[in-house]
Amino acid sequence: MKVSRREFLRRSGCGMLSAATIAAGIDRFGLVSAMAEGGGYRALVCIFLAGGNDGNNMVVPLDSEGYSRYANVRSSAGLAIAQASLLPITPASLGINFGLPCLQYIHSSKRGIWQSCAMWVL
Repeated sequence: MKVSRREFLRRSGCGMLSAATIAAGIDRFGLVSAMAEGGGYRALVCIFLAGGNDGNNMVVPLDSEGYSRYANVRSSAGLAIAQASLLPITPASLGINFGLPCLQYIHSSKRGIWQSCAMWVL
């Protein structure tokens, strides 16, 4: 889309006028004093991302009782991972998703992500 110089200047002017109006009104609404107070209020913010990593399939129990419970819940939606394809980790009887062999290596080498200089955003 090609924008003419005149259209660009018109849009920029409208944007600057809007920003100036908002900046002038901040003091009127008491937002500046509210931000200055700070206070001891703390909030935990959780962000739900649709899609991405399925945490319920990341670490799966390998013992027969734990895996059967997992399979009963996840199989109805076709999401259960076959027990044979899980990568075992010790000392717990757990398995890591076959798509995460690097995490199995870090766990088995008994080095955290900081010592191994490896960190992934999944």
